[in-house]
Amino acid sequence: MKQNRFLVKPAKTAVARMPNGNRELAYDGVKQMQLVDDVENKKFLGELLKAIYEELPTPKNDNIIWRGAVTNIV
Repeated sequence: MKQNRFLVKPAKTAVARMPNGNRELAYDGVKQMQLVDDVENKKFLGELLKAIYEELPTPKNDNIIWRGAVTNIV
C-alpha cells in the first residue's frame, strides 16, 4: 500500500497545471485521482487548491462548514 501521497480530483484545472502528472487509485474501488508531486511548493499548492475549489459544483447542503475555508489559503 502506498502512503504519503497527495491526490486531488482530476479536475480540468488540476490536469492543466500538471499535464504530465500520474493518476493513481487512493484505494481499491474508487476512481483515479491526480497525484501532486510538487507538495513542497506552498504557492503552487495554494493556487492548485483554489483553482480546483472554484471548479467544483456548489454542494446541495449549505451547512457544509469547510466550504469557506479554502478561500484563505493563499
